[in-house]
Amino acid sequence: MVAVIYAGMRFVPTYDFRDTIRLFADTFDTMPARLEESFAAHQRFEANASHELLTPPATTRVVLQIAAADPSGEEFAEPVPMLVETNERNITIARSIVHAHHGTVTAHSNPGGGLTVRAKLPPGPG
Repeated sequence: MVAVIYAGMRFVPTYDFRDTIRLFADTFDTMPARLEESFAAHQRFEANASHELLTPPATTRVVLQIAAADPSGEEFAEPVPMLVETNERNITIARSIVHAHHGTVTAHSNPGGGLTVRAKLPPGPG
């Protein structure tokens, strides 16, 4: 740090520009490694999210295919609890994603049967 001196009096201190340039150079030199780690973390997140989102529906599909292969229908009794559990997991994952983005999830029974589920997310930036 360098101080400006005038007639023996010290005024507002100023920084030595060499320190500022060194700080900039050091920051710039570490940037590629930080960017690489950021990209790697993003890829790990995508892989984990993809696995978490695809596993429950894939499980449901396999159980339904096995149950459908039995013409007597006896196979349906066993997988129903597993399908209910898998469905609850799907709902929990969807709700977590929506709530993490400050959204809401609502569900309404339809008069003729079935269910309507709506997820509302706030508008994104930009």
